[in-house]
Amino acid sequence: MSLFKRHFMVAGTRQILFTDNKGWGQVYIHYWGSASGDTEWPGTAMTPAGNNDYNEPQYSFNIPTDVDGIVFNNGNGEQTADAYYESDITGWYPLDSKNDKGYYEVGNWKDGGGGTGTDGFYLVGYFDGEDYWGLDHPFVGGKVTVNFSTTSYAFIRDEAGNAWMTNGWAGEDAGSATLYSTDITGEKSDKLIAPAGSVTFTLINNGDGTFTLSNGNGGGVTPVDLSETRQIQFTNNDGWEAVFAYAYNDNGDLLGSWPGTQMTDMGDNGYGQHNFSADVPTNASYIIFNNGSGVYDGGQQTVDIPYDNEVTGWYLVEGTDENGKRLVGSWREGNDTVTVLFTNNKGWGSVNIHYWGGSSSSECPGVAMTLSGTNDYGEQQFSATIPAGTTGIVFNDGNGSQTANIDFSGQTGFYLTEQSYGKWNVGSWW
Repeated sequence: MSLFKRHFMVAGTRQILFTDNKGWGQVYIHYWGSASGDTEWPGTAMTPAGNNDYNEPQYSFNIPTDVDGIVFNNGNGEQTADAYYESDITGWYPLDSKNDKGYYEVGNWKDGGGGTGTDGFYLVGYFDGEDYWGLDHPFVGGKVTVNFSTTSYAFIRDEAGNAWMTNGWAGEDAGSATLYSTDITGEKSDKLIAPAGSVTFTLINNGDGTFTLSNGNGGGVTPVDLSETRQIQFTNNDGWEAVFAYAYNDNGDLLGSWPGTQMTDMGDNGYGQHNFSADVPTNASYIIFNNGSGVYDGGQQTVDIPYDNEVTGWYLVEGTDENGKRLVGSWREGNDTVTVLFTNNKGWGSVNIHYWGGSSSSECPGVAMTLSGTNDYGEQQFSATIPAGTTGIVFNDGNGSQTANIDFSGQTGFYLTEQSYGKWNVGSWW
């Protein structure tokens, strides 16, 4: 960033900068402790040095390298508190806060963005329901204000794309969290929760590679325990090149921001298809499987699947919802049940399934099937879970239309073909 100027060295001095983010219009520097002598108040006028990336005036001065302390002021009553001089600090700026004497506290930055400064850092995260990685919310003087329409989640980045995030979720009323480099923690999903409304964030550079981010509510960090997890599976029966699992609940992302975590290939499932696994927190509300992007990015993803701790895994079935997201079936450990789909290609007003031959049987006309979306031809699809081991099924509308008896041997779904003796014949797919 142009904010981080190079030092121009002369014998016994070095150039420092001051950002006039309070609009003083004239800036003086008063210093003391140098063998060459102290300045007389208000000090020496600094030289205009252009504007920084936030269009704030900057001033420069070649200062003796052996000074002990400095104060910046406008020569007319406004000034900073005393600041200790450090030879590796590039520049200083006034914060919003003042000490008990009414003098501005100061922040600073070091060449290359290191040290104790916060200039050059930006607020990013999951804002108003969407991932946000832009540079529209820079910290100026350690602060930035953002308006949210709903509860959102924040962390920070620099212009080069490096990110700092939390080790655990912070509650909306927790107020603050320590941020760590993602290169240090390996965490990619943890952010500071911020309430809806106008929120002023404060960023403190702790000088040890970590930051403290506050959302204005005060308090400490309240991590959510994500240790309760269980393995889920996904059958990649459509040959995606990669498989990711994304999970969320009311607190936000649970497996990282979209597209989530890449699932582990478990190998062939015995049917020429590969199953993939991932550990998911048991407090998840919804899961989405995807190939690393989503339908809005030209990729593949499933519908938002209500998470059920009793379901072992999911697989793709024919059809999509109105947004082009793939429909799914599921199975449970021990194959106690199986999900069956029915394509309502004849426009029945409702669909029931009557089944028999397994651990239990239904009573005619059976159980109502659930509308789960539409297929690629705009036809409604219905789903139902029936006992594993079922040997026969009949679909009907509960009002006189029905299929012939169907020998069931694990087919994924069925659709109507032609009528014979007043009953519909069916086709099927696996």
